[in-house]
Amino acid sequence: MTDTRVWHPVEVYAVQADRIRWRQEARNTLLVTAYVALLGSIVGIVWHAVAPRVDIIPLATRGSQGAMKPLIGADVWLGGLGLAAALVCVVTLAIVDRDATEGPGAMLGLAVGGLLGMLVAARVGHLMGRHDLYDTLRTRYPNPTAAVDKQLRAYVLTWDLRVRAQGVLLSWPLAAVLLNGVTIALRRPNEVPPVRQPAYPGSS
Repeated sequence: MTDTRVWHPVEVYAVQADRIRWRQEARNTLLVTAYVALLGSIVGIVWHAVAPRVDIIPLATRGSQGAMKPLIGADVWLGGLGLAAALVCVVTLAIVDRDATEGPGAMLGLAVGGLLGMLVAARVGHLMGRHDLYDTLRTRYPNPTAAVDKQLRAYVLTWDLRVRAQGVLLSWPLAAVLLNGVTIALRRPNEVPPVRQPAYPGSS
């Protein structure tokens, strides 16, 4: 069946503008997600450097009732670093492309990238911490037997640096979305959103 509708030039332009806008938002989503996620490796290195450590030698030989305190502190540190990273991402994005922060693409990119960044940070910190912990035990037992080495690896799996409170992984994405929303609200507090008008009288 032949389409006999007559398209008004303004309508055609509006459709093309919408397509361009959504393509731009998709591009913003990909760019922001990649940029934010890449920061996760830096956060992981910093987390490994500042997180409290378990004193593994006394723990392995005598045990300790206070061993859980450093583990809880490590989760708190990662959550705090996630909040700081969210602030850095939002400020940087506002400086680089202020207009992009107001679109759904940037908001989605901050959320997805923030979660990916936290996962990357947790993985990087975990790998670095596990390696250091095993090296510490090997200095105490330089030539372990197979049975002792198996026990050392069991200690590493129990007390290594990793995320135990999974909720801290949401600190970065939630904070980034919230901060970006606040900055948008504060930036244009009195602006009335535009109302879409029909292309010509009588159209819908």
